[in-house]
Amino acid sequence: MTWDALTKKQQQIVAGVGVLVVLQIIALGYFMLKTPGNSATSAREELHELQRKIGEAKDILQRRTLVADNLALSCTQLEELSVFTPTVFDRYAWAYEYISRRASDAGIDIDGLEEMGNQSASAQGENEQPNPYEISISTHCGYNELVKFLWHLEGKNPLIVVKELMVNASTEDPWNHTVRIVVQWPPPFEIETADD
Repeated sequence: MTWDALTKKQQQIVAGVGVLVVLQIIALGYFMLKTPGNSATSAREELHELQRKIGEAKDILQRRTLVADNLALSCTQLEELSVFTPTVFDRYAWAYEYISRRASDAGIDIDGLEEMGNQSASAQGENEQPNPYEISISTHCGYNELVKFLWHLEGKNPLIVVKELMVNASTEDPWNHTVRIVVQWPPPFEIETADD
């Protein structure tokens, strides 16, 4: 069948159908090539964004794990150090026993122990930080015994601090002097662990 054999109306129908087919092919090509490409590009961008967010979340979780591990280690170390500080309920007895043992190790006698302006936890306000616990030690000893005593005091307790040291020479016994030492421990602490 040839174009000339068709009537004018048939030629118009065939031309219209041809135009419609061409338009459908163009529309189909447009949607198949353009739209899937855009949605694929959009999906790819969303996938990259999601992967980035997942990576950030993994980093945060790793840091949280690291912080939790460091916190647990710090709590363990604090618990281990708690044996080096006077107990809250009977601080004077604990300090007396500790100081007496160190004095015995150094070969000196303690003349007296006195608490220095230590406030009880109940006497302090709720928002106030607790004060360090301080004890004044009085003794008579020579230089070598004093050095040995101080070495034993600080060497056997990593938390103790010698705050003051006063030596008054004795005219009656030039080898032994009147010594006053003020030592302090940090305030009592409680270890609080965070619940997961």
